[in-house]
Amino acid sequence: RSRNPAIADAFDAVGAIRIRRMITVGGSVGPLIAGFDLPLALLALGARVNLAGPEGRRTVELGPLFTTRLKQAELVVGIEVDPQPMGASSSFFKFMPRGVLEIPTVNTAASVAIDASGACTQARVAVGAVSFQPIILEPGALRGRPIDIAIARAAVLEVGTAAQPMNDVRGSVAYKRAMAVEFAARALLRAWQRAHHGGAGAMR
Repeated sequence: RSRNPAIADAFDAVGAIRIRRMITVGGSVGPLIAGFDLPLALLALGARVNLAGPEGRRTVELGPLFTTRLKQAELVVGIEVDPQPMGASSSFFKFMPRGVLEIPTVNTAASVAIDASGACTQARVAVGAVSFQPIILEPGALRGRPIDIAIARAAVLEVGTAAQPMNDVRGSVAYKRAMAVEFAARALLRAWQRAHHGGAGAMR
């Protein structure tokens, strides 16, 4: 919770308490479904996946796996996340309008690093549930400045273009595109606030 709060946020958001006590980390990551919560948090943090199969073991970045997939009979046996540098934090949250156990309208995770003045030095956001693969963006427009919600929204507008949602009970295509942008911005802002205020406990 102190070093990688996006992961803690995602764990808290998965299903219900009973489901959280039954599932595994590997079982959440292995299917490589963009609407799942934990993989989004790990993508924002640049995680790597340890895999084991008949051909041996390998370690690969999580992001490309959504395209290449696991090889036949491979299992997820570990997750690696580099330590966050000083002045960095992260966040995850999602929107489920009906409040039931289903695929969210959108889920998002972000990581932000700042310098001594509070200006952003690095930012990364991952957006799920609005396309078949996660949308990953490193908005360079945020670098060198503090973040507020308007700045964050402007920096992630291309998320709405990249989104490929479908009309369903969770919303229209236009609504989901707008929500993808909005929640990407909110995730970045929360990560920046946490980094600025010194930890996961700030600005929850």
